Amino acid sequence: PYQGFRRTGILNYASSDQVKVEGGFLRISAVRSASPADPAYPYDAGFVDTLGKWSRTYGRIEFRARFPFAGGVWYAIWGRPWTQSFPEIDIEIINRPGDATGQLYFVHNWAGEPLPADLRRAYVMRQNADWSEWHTYTIDWKPDSISWAVDGAVAMKATGEHVPKLPVYWMINSWVGGWPGNP
Repeated sequence: PYQGFRRTGILNYASSDQVKVEGGFLRISAVRSASPADPAYPYDAGFVDTLGKWSRTYGRIEFRARFPFAGGVWYAIWGRPWTQSFPEIDIEIINRPGDATGQLYFVHNWAGEPLPADLRRAYVMRQNADWSEWHTYTIDWKPDSISWAVDGAVAMKATGEHVPKLPVYWMINSWVGGWPGNP
């Protein structure tokens, strides 16, 4: 399982072997392990973060990426504070087994349980696009707002009291299982 994180249903260990820079591209992958140390986690999945190295309050994160469809794989870039679980600022691609294409989620979590979901988070979901093609993803975080965009079109914006005021570090990963379902 991921060092420091327990997510229900995740079927992988974090593996630096699944993170490579090749030809100027960061490649993060997930593969079935030839000999898993624990059969409950039969996959090795890429994970990088800036925990303890770099954090930021406000700014713009923009990246161009493609996310090949693989049923049961959950790609994400997300920011959260070093010392607590919330707030969390996310862009996630969910590939549900049996679907033909993935779902893109822009997510803003400002609190956790026991608050009901509608009182602790907001999200916008996009589908009917091929996320395996190249797209530009943007998070623009200012003192009074956060906006999430794909290919320059703002899809979600948060304002007011739930805009984070403390620094977050960033993670990029490909998880197997969990929310999208088992491969």
